[in-house]
Amino acid sequence: MFSAHGLTSVPDAPLIHEVLDDVEALDDWPAEASQTPAAAEQPPLSLLRQTLMASLDSRFCRNLQERPLTIRGTDKIFAMSWLDPWSLLCATKCNQLLRYCLRSHTTTRIPQPPLPQGVRRPAELVNQEGSG
Repeated sequence: MFSAHGLTSVPDAPLIHEVLDDVEALDDWPAEASQTPAAAEQPPLSLLRQTLMASLDSRFCRNLQERPLTIRGTDKIFAMSWLDPWSLLCATKCNQLLRYCLRSHTTTRIPQPPLPQGVRRPAELVNQEGSG
């Protein structure tokens, strides 16, 4: 079970943009540059890309830090899933779905769809005579 005080790991946004700029620069590498005599002494572009990606992986790992996540108004969170890089979907013990935004630190309650006719919610079943 997750508590309402879970942990998240969020990379530093400026670092992500810096890394993406480096990778895009490799994509813009002119094909003619690889055909010069000096280029014959240089490692191939694929090796440069692999080296850059390995370096970036280690930089990301060093910059990721766990930090407490407190969602007010919840008892316990028993399930979480990423919706996108900045949003979490949380299911609470009190049968609520919440969307938590890591950028704005806001929580949005997601309404549950209506049950089909004849189907009862678990709370109605518990109150029924003869049940546990």
